[in-house]
Amino acid sequence: MSAIHSNKLNRNFFIKNKKQIDRLFSQGNRLNFNVIRLIWICDKDSINNGVSLFVSVPKRFIRKANKRNLIKRRIKEALRLNLSNLHKYAKINKYNIQIGIVYFSYDIANYQTIENKIVLSLQDIYSNIKKT
Repeated sequence: MSAIHSNKLNRNFFIKNKKQIDRLFSQGNRLNFNVIRLIWICDKDSINNGVSLFVSVPKRFIRKANKRNLIKRRIKEALRLNLSNLHKYAKINKYNIQIGIVYFSYDIANYQTIENKIVLSLQDIYSNIKKT
């Protein structure tokens, strides 16, 4: 039963603290892709090891709330399906990886585009962390 729900994103995965979000935006490493901007920080030997997420779709780009929520759902689903390897690596090596994803396109991207960009960005984060 636990193998089925191993890639579930519950409330503990998401960053809600304003100080952590501000730190992420001020000190984080940035990766830009066509439709998303990814900001991440990796801390070693932290009490909270694993991966924490922050997803934002600014009102400036997508005016309607239902469209913003659609994009957030697509981003979260792509993360849920592709985050397991990075999360396992962070747990084993006692890393605390904080990832912020900001959508910055005026058009609503389809799921395949979002998933491709998420996979590329997670691979880039994984390779950067392995270098250190």
